[in-house]
Amino acid sequence: MLEKTASPGLNRLRLARWGIFNALIGNADAHGKNLSLLYGSSHIPDMAPIYDLLSTAVYPELSPKMAMHIGGERLLDRVYGSQWERYSRDVNMSKRRTFSEIEAMSAQIVEQAERLAHEMEREHGASEFYSRALSVIARNCAAAKKR
Repeated sequence: MLEKTASPGLNRLRLARWGIFNALIGNADAHGKNLSLLYGSSHIPDMAPIYDLLSTAVYPELSPKMAMHIGGERLLDRVYGSQWERYSRDVNMSKRRTFSEIEAMSAQIVEQAERLAHEMEREHGASEFYSRALSVIARNCAAAKKR
């Protein structure tokens, strides 16, 4: 379907990054219904902005089973290098590029999550939730970078 969009290459990359991002933040609820196409005046579809991004792993009562697999695995704590290699084939991206995206996104996500947690604490007071979210994100990012 992405081949029929206005920017097929860019949309394939966005889709691959979407999967990586959801794994890094611990979003087990990332599913196909969270992806949409928009039709502009040219009547050629393009990927809509990504939405419904949250860390379900922060909530222990929610299932850890991911709605969409990564390299054939639905439990994030069982995703290792071989699953990321298979994921790279599944999304038609080189292994090198996949691991480069994981590395870059991990650093940015951890940095931004820490910044946001501090900002939320300043504005709304301390909360165990912030440290739990930071812990989940840091753990997922560190694990994803291991090959």
